[in-house]
Amino acid sequence: WKGVTEPGFQVLLILTSFILAWGETWFFDSRVVPQESQAREWII
Repeated sequence: WKGVTEPGFQVLLILTSFILAWGETWFFDSRVVPQESQAREWII
């Protein structure tokens, strides 16, 4: 951080990437996993 003239951009980038990763995880847990369970029950 010493050589960075404007650390706000780096902080914003880190926060944005964290929020995107959290959102993808939430979406996967709440939407995809239940659909896979329903598909497994439907196939079997």
